[in-house]
Amino acid sequence: NFDVLKLLFSNRIILVEGTTEEMLINTFLAKSNELNNIDVLSIGQKGFKIFLNLWIILNSESDKKIGIIRDYDNQENAKAEHSNYDNAKTIFVRTTENYTLEDDLVKTSNNCKAIADFFTLNNEEAEVINFLKDRKANNMLELCYGIQDKKVNIELPIHIEQILEAIRK
Repeated sequence: NFDVLKLLFSNRIILVEGTTEEMLINTFLAKSNELNNIDVLSIGQKGFKIFLNLWIILNSESDKKIGIIRDYDNQENAKAEHSNYDNAKTIFVRTTENYTLEDDLVKTSNNCKAIADFFTLNNEEAEVINFLKDRKANNMLELCYGIQDKKVNIELPIHIEQILEAIRK
């Protein structure tokens, strides 16, 4: 399993819930030469604790770093459980402020207008969020192509920026 190998051999790795987070983060990583040594692994909602426990066993004495980026999903208990792993040195856990990545992405800075213009939508937050959630992977892939081709300029939500900054150091 290549996912397990990535976990075993990466010096800097970010675990995310889904494909959309993986695509978006990899798009931003590709734009920055200084961040090209970070692996991103999509593991789904239920795998964080399993992967983290394994990572801790293997790396408790190393300077390797792991970041966890998760959706809030109105799950306060899961957020607290995952946050307990954060040691601010080698393990960093961040959660969306809103329900999912798409909510936070659209609500960050001027992203709503930039995404609306790119997809020719009305500049209404709810419409842009719903559009991104509909056909999630396809719409995120198209947005990532737009970012790569410099047809749309957006900022990452703060929870992702915080993980990248922590992993970068």
